[in-house]
Amino acid sequence: MYPNSLRSTLLLGAALAAITPAAAFAQDEAASDDAGTEAQASSGNDIIVTARRRSETAQEIPLAISVIGGPQIESTGAFNIDRVQQLAPTLQLFSSNPRNTVVNIRGLGVPFGLTSDGFEQGVGI
Repeated sequence: MYPNSLRSTLLLGAALAAITPAAAFAQDEAASDDAGTEAQASSGNDIIVTARRRSETAQEIPLAISVIGGPQIESTGAFNIDRVQQLAPTLQLFSSNPRNTVVNIRGLGVPFGLTSDGFEQGVGI
């Protein structure tokens, strides 16, 4: 009789565990719909970030971001990636030859010591 009660307890626990996350995800979706509506309602120079697969303003995300606008690019003459590197403090470019240019943002990307021929960049450009 003991193995049956243990089995019943485990099945009940598994069923409760399977049901509980679904309720939590349903609450998150409603909250993200509200955030998307607020983002659409706002106007002006708001920056909308979709890195977490939902629309959020730059103030709402838990990361620091650097934004370089069109007027800033025009006024500084930063029309290539080398000059943009001077405007963004966390952007790093390493180039040993034209085929092996490596881009790192906040330290994320392919290590420069490795040859990156044929490898996909760690940072999307």
